[in-house]
Order: sequence, then structure tokens, then C-alpha cells
Amino acid sequence: MFSRMFLSMAFTAALASSATAAVTAEEAKALGATLTEFGAEKTGNADGSIPPYSAEAAKIAPPSGSDPAKGVLPNPFADDKPLFTITQQNMAQYAKSLDEGAQTLLKRWPDFKINVYKTRRTTTYPDWVLKNTVANATRASLVNVGGDGVQGAYGGIPFPIPKSGLEVLWNHLLSWQPLATELTVDGYMVDGAGMVTELNVSNTYFETQYYNPDKTALEGAYNMMKASTIAPPRSVGEINVVWYSGDYKKIDQKAWVYSPGQRRVRLAPEFAYDTPAAPYGGVLFYDEIYMFSGRPDRFDWKLIGKKELYVPYNTYDLYNGSADKTFGPQHLNMDRVRYELHRVWEVEATLKPGARHAMSRRKFYFDEDSWKILATVGYDQAGQTYRIGNQYCAQIYDPKTPFLDCSFAIYDLAKNQYMLTPQYGDRGGIKHVAPLRSPSETTAAGMQGGGVR
Repeated sequence: MFSRMFLSMAFTAALASSATAAVTAEEAKALGATLTEFGAEKTGNADGSIPPYSAEAAKIAPPSGSDPAKGVLPNPFADDKPLFTITQQNMAQYAKSLDEGAQTLLKRWPDFKINVYKTRRTTTYPDWVLKNTVANATRASLVNVGGDGVQGAYGGIPFPIPKSGLEVLWNHLLSWQPLATELTVDGYMVDGAGMVTELNVSNTYFETQYYNPDKTALEGAYNMMKASTIAPPRSVGEINVVWYSGDYKKIDQKAWVYSPGQRRVRLAPEFAYDTPAAPYGGVLFYDEIYMFSGRPDRFDWKLIGKKELYVPYNTYDLYNGSADKTFGPQHLNMDRVRYELHRVWEVEATLKPGARHAMSRRKFYFDEDSWKILATVGYDQAGQTYRIGNQYCAQIYDPKTPFLDCSFAIYDLAKNQYMLTPQYGDRGGIKHVAPLRSPSETTAAGMQGGGVR
């Protein structure tokens, strides 16, 4: 009996300390050989509709008039034409390459369509990030029961050869971003009557210490965000600061709000999970920011495998379109959205017994090159399709520090509403590399000085 108890305790301790182990050195040899250094398949697909990956071909020559440092980003592929268009009438012949969310929107709205373009694998990484990614393959592992933390990884994709759904998720959460970036976040909601409302505009600063080239290990939050509201007038001066942790057992997600009317800073623990985000009319849940953000502990994550899907990609026209060209009464103006065929990782998240969340099950589709979630679908407690999300990403072709930036949309099918953020066409301010700010900028103590109306 003592032996059985001891073994049980040892097993429990092992689960608590590490959910998965790194890959072997032999397995890691695939990186840079059959796989890219960041874990994608180097080869194209069988019929050539997905090309082989080439780091040189992925580089984008900035078109005339571009200025990535100032967030001016014309479409470098403006001359491309759609290869074909998927509609409600012909969707059956493309069904195997459409995720559940895309099929639902095609069935729901007769005018919804998907314009499919030539596939361009434009994701690129700095050399130092690739070297760290290869090193991470044999040293990174998940920690804590539920895998809500990572150890042994730094400065690169943590799990380029993933073995579990949680490893794929952490690749998304820790996907490549420069140390410091700035952008103007302009958010919109379209209600059930088709009314378009500009909800919230903020000057936003991101600090991604996980990708600090002057360090070798993460201390504290992997990403910190500071959003200073500049519109609408009633909210001017409000500041939000959010920290996302690389190990939620050591440091939980933290959020603070500064209210200029009250002139005080308060903790905002509600900025998590399925709490509706008030600045976005309640259409967006906090854990749907960039398709998934925050602690993953309420779900069991299952890696289904890989498939080829039509997904939004190189969506420069959506970035550069004004609001009147972007939003339709039921859905985005799909003439502004470019889709391409790409390989994606499919992961299913199922709500744990006893856990609370508005969604009982969620599916996510991760781009094999960037590790960004490009599509998601959520199901309510009755198992009905409830929420659909997409990310619309484009390579920021900064000659010194190229990286991927994304807008995202959430469709709430129960309320017949949707939202998009950031929308850049009217105010500009596309995300760009910025100087690193003082550490106090992203702390509760440093918030009051920047929140004066």
C-alpha cells in the first residue's frame, strides 16, 4: 500500500512540475532540413498550390510610398488577382479546405464570399530568433498542471516540433514580435441592425520582453500592453495596462485601469477569460483578443493534426481600407480580404469538468509559418456554433526588423453582431517598431501621469 501511495504521489508531482518534455536531439535535426528552423514544412504541397518555403522569396520589396517606421504600408501585391471565388453556391466543392467558421458564414449570408489568391509564404524571422528557436526545441517544456507555463524557452518559438495542443498554443502566445512596438488601435462594432459604431481608439504600446535580444531568459511577463484612450471624448485619458505571464503559477495575469474621472488606478482581474470587453460593446471576450490571450487552464487542449485550409493572409487591403469600405451590415466587405491556401495546425479545446466559460468547446487553426491563430470557432453549452473569429495578418516589411501584425474580427452569432480591431484605414498608425520605454510605463505606479485629459 505504501508503495502504491508513493508511486501515486510521485506521478502527481511529475505532472505538476512538467506536462511535456522537449524533443530529442535526433528529432531536432529536422529543423533546417525537412522543416524550416521555425518548424514549418519546407516543401510545398502535392499539387504546388502551396509553394516551398524560401527565406529569400519571403522577403517583401517595399513598394513606392511605403514607410514602415511610420506605419505606412501599401499593399505590395496590389497587382494580384483572385484565382477563384468561393460562394454559397459552390462551397461544397471546396468544403474540405474550409474550416467550420468559414462554412457557417457562407451558409448564413448569401453575399458572403471568399476570394482566393496565389499563396505567398511571406513570414520571416531575424537570424537570432531562428537560432533560439532551434535551441528551444531541445530545452523547452510545459510546466504546471494544465500546462499554463513554459520553462527553458527564450527568444524564439518555444516548440517548433510540437507534440501537444498546448505546445501549439504557446507557440502562438510566444510568436515573434519585436521588443517594443506602437500602433493606433481603432475598434469597430456592427450591431444586428447593421449600424457601424467606432467604439474605442487608443495609442497602444506593446513590450515583449520574451524577445529582448539583450537577455537570455524571461523574468516576469512575456508581454505587456499599455493602451491610452484618445476617443471617444467620454473615455479620453483612460489607460489600461495588461501583463501576460509565461508561467501563470508564478505570476498570474495582471491588469490595471486608470480612470481620469476618479484619478485612481484599480486592479482589473475581470480582464480575463469570457468576460465581455466593454470597450468593444461586449462582442469580444477578453480571452479572444488576437484569437486567444491569457491563461489556458480552463480547457483541455488536444492536437488534432495538420490540414490545408483557405485562410486570411497578406491582408493589406483590409488594413488600408477606410471604415466605409471595410464594414458591411452583416459581415466584413469580403472584397477587401485576401485568402490563400496554407497548412495549419488544428487544435481543439474542451471545457474542463467544473470549469466555467461561455464556450463548451473551441477549435483553433494555427498558421504553420507564423504560428498565429488565423481562424477559430466556438460552441455554446448546447454544442451549437456560437462564435467565429479570424485574424487578418500582414508582414510588416521593415527592412531592419520585419514582423507580422494582425487585425482580428469576432462574429457573435447569437447577437448577430461582429467587431474588428485594429482598423487602420481612417487613422493610420499601423504597428511599427518603437523605442523601448521606461519600465515604469507599464506599471500601476506609472499610469497616473499619462492619463490627464
